[in-house]
Amino acid sequence: KPEVFAYGHHVEAANYSFWKDDYASRYYGSLSQLMSGTSMATPHAAGIVAILLQEARAQGIELTPAQVKEILMRSGSSPANGNPYQQGATLDPVAMIKYFRSHYAATVAAR
Repeated sequence: KPEVFAYGHHVEAANYSFWKDDYASRYYGSLSQLMSGTSMATPHAAGIVAILLQEARAQGIELTPAQVKEILMRSGSSPANGNPYQQGATLDPVAMIKYFRSHYAATVAAR
């Protein structure tokens, strides 16, 4: 584990001033900053899953959590960073939709 990875490195995010305890709307410096980590990857993963669920519902299919995980794992690309400890798939939204359409939507249309 983990089985899938999402983009979360050097993501431009709203700036937060830890010193003034306020958000960018009241911050006098830059309104954004580059951040990395799971907090940056989570919105990307959630958005990709939302796209998948929207596509499935448009085809009249309600996916189970296990099916969503399977689609994400099978459509993801292998890690390109050469990290031997990263053995999961990197989320790829374009490949995900193609995989879904060929493996799920096609079977419903054939019924």
